[in-house]
Amino acid sequence: MKNNMKVNSFDKIQEEHNNSRKKQTKFNNPQKKIKERKEQMSIVLTPANKIQLRAIADNAGMSASELIAYWIENSS
Repeated sequence: MKNNMKVNSFDKIQEEHNNSRKKQTKFNNPQKKIKERKEQMSIVLTPANKIQLRAIADNAGMSASELIAYWIENSS
C-alpha cells in the first residue's frame, strides 16, 4: 500500500506538470519571471532508485533534477 501511495503522488505531480505546461504561454504570463541561480548538489541513490527516478522523470517529460525541484516546490 505504501508503494501505491508513492505512485499516486508522482502521478499527481505528472498531471499537475502537464496541466501547468498547457496553461503557460507568452500571452498568459506577461510578468517577467525572475530566474533563480541553480546550484549543483549530489544525491546518493541506489542503482534501482536511480532507474526509477529517471523513468518517472521521463514519463513526466522532465529531467530528474526538474522533477525533484518540482516536488520540493510543491511539497508544502
